Amino acid sequence: MGEAKKSGWARRWGEALAAVLLGNVIYFALVPYLPPGLRHEPFQLDAGMALDFALCVLAYVAVRWISVVWSLRSGS
Repeated sequence: MGEAKKSGWARRWGEALAAVLLGNVIYFALVPYLPPGLRHEPFQLDAGMALDFALCVLAYVAVRWISVVWSLRSGS
């Protein structure tokens, strides 16, 4: 039972890490095309940080959805 908990924890941690990396890659790819108000300024809470956070949340939802669909299809 301990192995199953450890495996689930590691998988979720990996999904969260993948989502944050994917969200940030998308954000930094969009930065040159964003208006100045949506660009993050270092050490500030601003609209750019909110946009980056929203992209990471959307990436997490996508990663979790793919993970659930994959596990349902594989039967595990």
